[in-house]
Amino acid sequence: MQLDNDEIKELLSRPEDGTFDRVRSLENKDSVGEKIAAFATVTGGTLLIGQDDQKNAIGIGSSVEDFLGRLGHILEQLDPKPTIEGPQFIQLEEKTVAMLKIVSLGSGGPCCYKDTAYRRVLDRSEKIPPKELHRLWSSAGKLHFEERPTNAPLSAVDREELDFYAQEAKKNASFDEEKFLLARKLAVKKGDEITLTNLGTITLARSTQDWLSPARVHLVRFKGITPGERISSTTISLPLRKCVNASFAFIKSFMPVSERREGLRRIDEPLIPDFVLREALVNAFAHRDYEDPGEILVRVFDDRVEIANPGAPTPEEWRAIELNGLPVHRNPSLYEYLRSAQLGEGVGQGIPEMRRLLREAKLPEPLFVQIQYTFNVVLYNRPVRGSANSLMHQILRLIHKERSVSTTRLMQAFKISRPYVLMRLHELEAKGHVRHTGGGPTSRYELNDNPAA
Repeated sequence: MQLDNDEIKELLSRPEDGTFDRVRSLENKDSVGEKIAAFATVTGGTLLIGQDDQKNAIGIGSSVEDFLGRLGHILEQLDPKPTIEGPQFIQLEEKTVAMLKIVSLGSGGPCCYKDTAYRRVLDRSEKIPPKELHRLWSSAGKLHFEERPTNAPLSAVDREELDFYAQEAKKNASFDEEKFLLARKLAVKKGDEITLTNLGTITLARSTQDWLSPARVHLVRFKGITPGERISSTTISLPLRKCVNASFAFIKSFMPVSERREGLRRIDEPLIPDFVLREALVNAFAHRDYEDPGEILVRVFDDRVEIANPGAPTPEEWRAIELNGLPVHRNPSLYEYLRSAQLGEGVGQGIPEMRRLLREAKLPEPLFVQIQYTFNVVLYNRPVRGSANSLMHQILRLIHKERSVSTTRLMQAFKISRPYVLMRLHELEAKGHVRHTGGGPTSRYELNDNPAA
C-alpha cells in the first residue's frame, strides 16, 4: 500500500467524499471506529489520521507504539473485523500522520462498531436505519437481532402470555404450539432442542433479564424536582406486555391528579393524560437497542416524568418522525406484538397525538433529548406560571434541555437581569439542584444528577 510522493501530495489535499475522510487524532476513538465501520460496510475507503479539516498537519499526537495500541483497541470493537491495510506513516510539516486503507466487507457486511452498524453516505458516516439493516442482514444471510436464539428453554415461558398471543390460533382444532412458536419467530429449533429467540424471550419469558440481561426497566420516584432522596424504586423484568403495564402502574401510583366534581361524585384525573404516558413507555420498549447493556430508566419527579432508553434514532430517522410522522421501528416484529396487545398504534401518529393532548391539558410539549445513544422523553405535569418559584423550575427545565447553560443564556431566555439570574442560580446550587463549572467566559451551570446525600 506504500504511496509515492505524488500520491501522498494528492491525498493530503483531497476533499472528503464517499471513500476518503480525515480525523485530527485517535482521541475521539468512537468517531474513528464509526468511520472505519462505515467504509467497510460500503465500498471501502482511506482514512487519514493527524490532519485537521483545514488540511493542516496535527500529527498522530503520540509515539508510534502508543498510536498502534489505541488503533488496536478501536479495531477490537468492530464486528465483523474488516481487512485493514496499514497504517502507513507519512512525514508532513515535521509531523507524523498516518494513513489506513479499509477494505470493503462486500457481502460479509454490514460492519458494526460497538454493536451499531454504520455506512458511508457522501462525505459522512451514519447509522444504518433499522429497516435497512434488517434488509442488509437478510441479504448477507445473517439473522436480525429479534431472530437470534437465546439459551431460554420453553420452560421459561409465561404460559399466560403465550395463551394471550395464541388465543386466535388456538381456535383452530389443529393448533400446534411448537409450530406456532417457530412460525412466529418466537423460538428456533436445533436438533431436538427448542429455545426462545430474543423476540420470544422479550415477549414471553417470565424473567426476561435471566436470558437477556438488558431486557428490564428501572423505575425511581424522587422527592422534589431533582435526583436526590428516593421515595421508591424498583426493577421490573417481565414479559413485554406485563412489563409495560407494570411500569405504567408504577408511574401512575406517584402521579399527582386534579379533582373535579360531577354532582356528588369526585373524579380524579391524571395531570398527564394516560395516552401520553403509555405512548412514551411503549416507544421506549419498542425502539430501544436491546444489544446495549443499559436498561430503560424511568424517573418520576414532582413536576415531571423522564423516560430514557438506549438506542437514539439517527438524525435522518428523527427528521422523518418529527416532520412527516413516519413510523421508524428498530424492532419491527416486537412492535407487531405490542400492536396485537393494543399497546401501539403503529402509523406514526403517537407523537403528534401526545403533543395535541398536552396542549389541551395546558401542559408544556414533551421534551425529546438525545444524549449520545440514549433517547430521553420528558413529560411535565405543571403549566408554566410567573412566580419566582416557577422561574426556578423553568431554569431547571432549560438546563435539563440544554445540559449546560451560561448566565447570559438565562438572561436572554427569561428577560431578567444578571444579578437576579445569579440569585436564583445560587439558591438552586445551595439546594444541590445544579452545579457550577468553569469560570469567566467558560462559566456554566449544569444539572446536578448526583447531589450529595
